[in-house]
Amino acid sequence: MRGLSVHFILTAAFLVLAAALRIADPGPVASLRQSVFDTYLAVSPRALDPTLPVRIVDIDEASLTRVGQWPWPRTKLATIIDNLTQAGVSTISIDLILAEPDRLSPGEFAKLFADVPELVPLISQAATLPSNDEQLSAAIAAAPVVLGFAAENASGGMPGPARARFAFAGDNPEDFVPSFAGGVSSLPALSRRAPGLGAVNWIPVRDQIVRRAPLLLSIGGTLYPSLPLETLRLALGETTIFVRSSGGSGVWSFG
Repeated sequence: MRGLSVHFILTAAFLVLAAALRIADPGPVASLRQSVFDTYLAVSPRALDPTLPVRIVDIDEASLTRVGQWPWPRTKLATIIDNLTQAGVSTISIDLILAEPDRLSPGEFAKLFADVPELVPLISQAATLPSNDEQLSAAIAAAPVVLGFAAENASGGMPGPARARFAFAGDNPEDFVPSFAGGVSSLPALSRRAPGLGAVNWIPVRDQIVRRAPLLLSIGGTLYPSLPLETLRLALGETTIFVRSSGGSGVWSFG
């Protein structure tokens, strides 16, 4: 019996120590845990489900060879959006941040060659054409598009009003989600007409490997969804994101 008692005490002490280390999660323990997690994914990666209703339009080397060097004229992006819309997609998520006017627009061309006398007739005609951003804006307005933005503390800008409404049960999530002072988003002419806005942020760790991303974040005291969450909301035709915290589930709240 005395031997069993010693064995029980040592086992309990080991379990308490292991639990304490996991709760404290010091750097070496976190690194070891993440390394084991990465090994699991490398040894047995998740198999691709061909029925998954998600497709990626990737700007890869093959695309650059076929279309031309990046950045492409935004009329090309508008054509891609139009084609996807005609194909009947539920949502189109764009994780590009188009924060500056398209330099390939006809008006920009007119400014660039304004001093070339031989091009005066062509320049005069180009100046009257709609900009590439106007054409992209029209395509976005006619499609279920979610535009991405990046929250950051170095910028004081705002991505515009959130398209999603929020309902809470329990503690206010704004007190606990990642918070930022501002954000960088696409041109107002584009963001204003997008049915959805979502953050592309992920929370960096020491080794810079992406293992998690926040579903919600706060910018200047305003709650915004992530790009995937906003995409799901738009695909389901929902207007409101319902957030239930522990305090709204009949258990102890964050406080």
